[in-house]
Amino acid sequence: KIEVKIIKRESHPNAKFEVFQRLNNGSNIVGQEFRNAALVMLNFSVYEWLKSLAEDSNFTQCLDLTDRWKEENYNYELVLRLFVFSKYASKPIYNVDNFLDEYFIYNETDSILQQIQDNIFNLEIEKDKFIKTFDLLFKTKGVDVFKKGGRGTQFLESYFESIAIGLYFNIDSYSDSDIEYLKTKIDNIDSSIPRALNTSSRIPKTVEFGKEYFSK
Repeated sequence: KIEVKIIKRESHPNAKFEVFQRLNNGSNIVGQEFRNAALVMLNFSVYEWLKSLAEDSNFTQCLDLTDRWKEENYNYELVLRLFVFSKYASKPIYNVDNFLDEYFIYNETDSILQQIQDNIFNLEIEKDKFIKTFDLLFKTKGVDVFKKGGRGTQFLESYFESIAIGLYFNIDSYSDSDIEYLKTKIDNIDSSIPRALNTSSRIPKTVEFGKEYFSK
């Protein structure tokens, strides 16, 4: 038996992504490599937008990622995490890869890619907010911004979810004049940041906490 999938010109664009997933199931490709390839097929201009953010100098310096994480395109994934979690973290998250697939690309009625096509999600406005967020964060704490106590060597996802998403969500209220205020908020965040037993229960808590913690 030979399974055949036929993609016609009038087929929904996400059909390409589904076939790509099935063909590469079980390969060594990590989740973000799937998403990058899907975006190249579905909307190359969105992929270029994502690439410009993932390689932004302030963003990459704030992350201070290991070479292995860089090779796995983790910086690209963190860009998607910021936008997806800020909008959809109230929904159940059972698997982060599947959640990012669903709410950035795959969902035909409620995904960021669909919002882009419907002119609801403005790429240039969101890029400006993103760049302003990480420009402020780098000026405030540099490479230590997502490390516990502002020191050490380990990038912490819970800090990224609280600090990066929280500031991005409130970025219109901030400017360079708030750097000392922002530094104090970040230096004191460890005593307030939510704890959780697993990723799926942690993300909604840290995202909502960050939105409130950095509101002015």
